Amino acid sequence: MTWINDLDACAAAGVLNFDAPSYIRGTNPRYVGNPELANITGQIPNIKPQPQKDEFNTDTPYHNPSWKKLAFGIFAGGIALLGLYKFRNTKFISNIFNKIKTLPNKISNKLSSTWQNLSSKFKSKP
Repeated sequence: MTWINDLDACAAAGVLNFDAPSYIRGTNPRYVGNPELANITGQIPNIKPQPQKDEFNTDTPYHNPSWKKLAFGIFAGGIALLGLYKFRNTKFISNIFNKIKTLPNKISNKLSSTWQNLSSKFKSKP
């Protein structure tokens, strides 16, 4: 006996209630339930063909419409804004807001100091 016959015998005896060999091999089932062992054909359909080379398929199994993406973005943004509003008076959030307010000055100071350092290196000597 082969493993296929063994699993078919288990299905006929009532241990399994589906075509286990077809399930294992990924093919269409030959039967469902508990058929008589004499009625089960010994042939399992061929396995699905394997790819001949490695390839990356860009086909996605899901296709979210853009309205769902937009709705999720609005929902997530609203939750984030609600969280910021509720915790606006905490020390952590107020520090973040203060750092955001001083960020443009820090950037301009850094750029101007960098420019001065670079320009001092390339001054022409008389």
